[in-house]
Amino acid sequence: MDINNYMEFMENDKPLDDKDIIHNLSVATTHIIYRNGPVEDMHADGKLTDYAMMNINKFMVNRLGGIFLILLDNKKVDLIKKCGEYYIENLIDIVIEYCFIDGILNTKIDIEKLTDKDIDIIVEFMNQKLYPILLIILERNINGIKGILSNSFIYGTDWDYCKPDIIDFDLFLEKLDY
Repeated sequence: MDINNYMEFMENDKPLDDKDIIHNLSVATTHIIYRNGPVEDMHADGKLTDYAMMNINKFMVNRLGGIFLILLDNKKVDLIKKCGEYYIENLIDIVIEYCFIDGILNTKIDIEKLTDKDIDIIVEFMNQKLYPILLIILERNINGIKGILSNSFIYGTDWDYCKPDIIDFDLFLEKLDY
């Protein structure tokens, strides 16, 4: 995203209508909740290779894309909000499980050098960062969404274009309502 695109985007009153919203939200959120957190130190310490980092980033962008396809559908959000007063906490748990625990740990990406303590540190960081992001998106807070997306300008969106996973919404709701 160059400066002209960024300025045009920031002046847009309806950023959720942008054709690249899923990609931009997915990349920006991956930067915020994962890439620019403690995992960067683990990468610098040699616990993750460049190849592993690239694959994890791509994987998370695509998984988050599937989550955002659901969260940008008003009818689905209405159903999510009916899952009880702790739906946001449950949603955070599902996102972390889907995008990191279940996904990353069950792939062929080399993460053997990460300890259980490293995983716990990453999960705790993601937990702290996801709450405000998901709340902003669920409440359709346009200025907050623009704030999230400003990370795309700072860190770039030149990763492979997001190919959102398709998530079975009924199964998603079932997990959310546990």
